[in-house]
Amino acid sequence: MASITKNEHKSYGMGLHDEVLTGRTQQTFFNPEEG
Repeated sequence: MASITKNEHKSYGMGLHDEVLTGRTQQTFFNPEEG
């Protein structure tokens, strides 16, 4: 049970990291002048 929780937590963290990178990339495309 602990292993499953640990894996889920790791995947959740990686997912958030991907969302942050994607969001920053989209901002650069939508606001190239600001970048």
